Amino acid sequence: MNNNDNKTKGQLLKEIEDLKAKIAKLEKPEASGLSVRKVEDILYESEQPFRYLAKNSNDLFVIIDIDGKVTYVSDSIERITGFVPAEVLGLSSFQLMHPDDVDHLSQILSELVTLPGEMVQDEFRFQKKGEGWIHLEAMVTNYLHEPSIKG
Repeated sequence: MNNNDNKTKGQLLKEIEDLKAKIAKLEKPEASGLSVRKVEDILYESEQPFRYLAKNSNDLFVIIDIDGKVTYVSDSIERITGFVPAEVLGLSSFQLMHPDDVDHLSQILSELVTLPGEMVQDEFRFQKKGEGWIHLEAMVTNYLHEPSIKG
């Protein structure tokens, strides 16, 4: 026989309320002995390896929103294209692509928008600052459904 079998409905409801209060208290960072500042520091430190990889990678990471505007670009863009991130942020994703590649890539992106989580591989020419065009291979994934990315 379970101990709860001898308890009244009122006693069980009281225990449930007590447990809910304990859970709510534990969900606060201070309850674990961590200040909000400490939690922010831990989060910052956990992000550093990814920031380092994005900055020093031979790959270029770009996020394009539903309107086709660049909302994020990794620092590696400067090494690859000569543009600093601030020069590219807010531009149309097609603005620095070779004009002959725009229609093809526009078609691919239009199809990909309807396929959350899907990935497409393609190649296109991208402007190299002051030097003409470079060929890039792209792995394009639809993360519009992901709130932290939206691109």
